[in-house]
Amino acid sequence: MERPRFVDHPDPNAVLRCGPLDGGRTHVHNWVPVDFHVGDETCFYRPTGELDAQYPTLNVYVFDHAEPA
Repeated sequence: MERPRFVDHPDPNAVLRCGPLDGGRTHVHNWVPVDFHVGDETCFYRPTGELDAQYPTLNVYVFDHAEPA
């Protein structure tokens, strides 16, 4: 599966947890839900307001749901 362009960003401020993009690091501009097209699905992640244990400087976005693209 190919990761979307904004996952594994060179200057991340958020990490994606759970779902198909688990562990991906991205850059968000506003703390609102985000979506990524992955194959034939759109995956939705929402902010938790918490910092990550593995990457303590990154905010956590958790997998919410997926829909057909």
